[in-house]
Amino acid sequence: MGAELLFILFALTPIAVGAGLLGTGDAETPDEFGADPARADAADISDLIPDLPEDTLPLPGGGGDDVVVGTDADESAFTDRGADSVSAGGGADYIRAGGDADTVAGEAGDDVLFGEAGADLLLGGEGDDTLVGGADADSLEGGEGADVLFATDAGAEDDAADTLDGGAGNDLLFFGPADIATGGAGADAFVAAGAATVTDFDSTEDMLVVRYTGEEAPEIAAQTVTATGVELRLSDGTVITLDGLTEPVDASRIAFLEDMAL
Repeated sequence: MGAELLFILFALTPIAVGAGLLGTGDAETPDEFGADPARADAADISDLIPDLPEDTLPLPGGGGDDVVVGTDADESAFTDRGADSVSAGGGADYIRAGGDADTVAGEAGDDVLFGEAGADLLLGGEGDDTLVGGADADSLEGGEGADVLFATDAGAEDDAADTLDGGAGNDLLFFGPADIATGGAGADAFVAAGAATVTDFDSTEDMLVVRYTGEEAPEIAAQTVTATGVELRLSDGTVITLDGLTEPVDASRIAFLEDMAL
């Protein structure tokens, strides 16, 4: 199972560098949308998001505290300022929240949810979802399905403590310093960039992938069994905490990945 998880990891890594879900190389809203991207028409959105169905419906969302409820169609929403609440409904939805603390629920379907700035709550629901937190302390819950969770957007600086929960299914979780990651049921891959905590690492089916910078990968310096789990100490001083374990993790369950690869 370890080899299969690593294959999934490397197959999905282009997403992490802004695979250009908006057709751009960064995390910013394209200028074409103007001051209120939520009011872009369906044709504009279809041009900027690859593989978006022609019948995708734009969901309204303005500069205040909005409540947006979608349908079972494939929809997209770009909310602006304000603490927004979006329930996308069924279908493969694309939701990009604006600043402030937003709540976004993808519900059924294979959804793509961006939190952007603010302490956001992203709920994937059923389906194989992709959730991207952004700045500030976000909570990401994949729900049922094979989900991909990113604590922050590619290239963004985020020192806040994020919480990730993959839920049921074989999930892929990317996170960094001070973050807390839970895989849930299934064979999960945890991709850690810095000192963080994994709450439910299963040493029989999960994989821990350590992202590093520099020419040489760090080495496993020690694994210390504590009253609450295992502390994995690397040669560069990074400590990753694996809660709930009672014995060290076999080295075959730990891999290293140079950060520039993401």
